[in-house]
Amino acid sequence: MQSDDVQVGPVWTHPDYRSRGFASAVLANCLLEAAAKNRRSAWWLCRDENNPSNRLAAAAGLHRVASAVKGRLQYVLQLPVSSYVTVTEVPGQRATVDQSAMQHTRYGLAAQFANGGRVLEIGCGTGMGLGLLSKGADTVVGGDIDDDNCRIALLTYRNHPHVGVSRLDAHHLPFPDACFREVLLFEAIYYLKDPRTVLREALRVLEPEGVILISTVNCDWRNFNPSPLSVHYLNVRELRNMFAECGLQAELLAGFPDKVTGVSARLLSAARKIAVKLNLMPKTMKGKQWLKRIVFGDMRPMAAQISEDAARPAPLLPVEQIADLRSYRVLYAIARMPARSPSSASHLEYSRSNECVKLTK
Repeated sequence: MQSDDVQVGPVWTHPDYRSRGFASAVLANCLLEAAAKNRRSAWWLCRDENNPSNRLAAAAGLHRVASAVKGRLQYVLQLPVSSYVTVTEVPGQRATVDQSAMQHTRYGLAAQFANGGRVLEIGCGTGMGLGLLSKGADTVVGGDIDDDNCRIALLTYRNHPHVGVSRLDAHHLPFPDACFREVLLFEAIYYLKDPRTVLREALRVLEPEGVILISTVNCDWRNFNPSPLSVHYLNVRELRNMFAECGLQAELLAGFPDKVTGVSARLLSAARKIAVKLNLMPKTMKGKQWLKRIVFGDMRPMAAQISEDAARPAPLLPVEQIADLRSYRVLYAIARMPARSPSSASHLEYSRSNECVKLTK
């Protein structure tokens, strides 16, 4: 057991209140959810003879291992930490038209700022957008903390001359200052323990007048459903404040409004809200794919690399022009680094003169 693992136990319920789901609620809400958010193992400590509690933990997917706790033999049920690949878009998964449009919108937006420079995508997942970015960039580096995601991306781009993939922790980027023209954080900020530290790191590796782009699910969307591995979703105010703390103003845009028209669409929206409230929504991309196929019918499998002509980018609006943000699904933030002062020119030239982007094949 590690010092920052999550532990509950022993659990005892008064006889008058048993069989009401209290222990299950502790297991699901206090233990498993906390472990998933912090990427740590979860431990349920209970005596071997407490069969009801042990059956409860086993049914939740925990595995029993023997352990000596305070000199007495007990059983510890440990939950292996989930991989982020379960909540990541993976080649071969089927996607709706809107899902493909969201991919093209965020990477199409990023392409506008590449201008032949170096681009870093933090939390690149399986790297579906790296190839598309490379068409307007000198070098593209994709980084992700998940080994499975990196393995898929490395396989896709193993022979690509301008794309590299590296396993990295977004809180401690392994690059010198002023390395990149553009830094991207697409649909990943809500998985970070400390997004402000990540933003400061992103700004550190940006060139003068470089651009950082963030896209995130709008947590104020009326049909919002958080990812089971998410830590925190930033709303418009929190995004603005985070950039302001770094001395930057961010342009905030919103896209993909709900198309809730007609009786069937309204019923579907209501059913989704109930499913979210009752925690009945699938927890993985594979499960969501199955649900979407029932609702939307046949969908197209996603390719390892996004094709330019697979979908059209959607229009985006400044959040100031939107009367009701609750109907919009996605938020985008764009901020540009200010030009460096003349006193920092020597350091800047040193950073540029070195090959600061290491491509790991």
